[in-house]
Amino acid sequence: MIILENRVNQRIAELEKSSGDIKKLTGIVPICAHCKDIRNESGEWEKIEIYIQKHSEAEFSHGLCPNCDKELYGDRRMHFQTIAGKYAN
Repeated sequence: MIILENRVNQRIAELEKSSGDIKKLTGIVPICAHCKDIRNESGEWEKIEIYIQKHSEAEFSHGLCPNCDKELYGDRRMHFQTIAGKYAN
């Protein structure tokens, strides 16, 4: 019984530790309907990526979705590999 209790206590400690790593944005975030910039607490407008990085532990890797790739480049497509940071033809 003591072994089981120790396991339960250890698991509870692990869950409490990992729950401290979770961050989430809550509430209403004012965002521009056109450029998607966000108005911060100081009333200034900043890029959505910057705002989210400041308020969470998220990081961004930019690329192009297939629709934007086609719209921007048409037949001269450049399929992005955002993780590797290279172009693939």
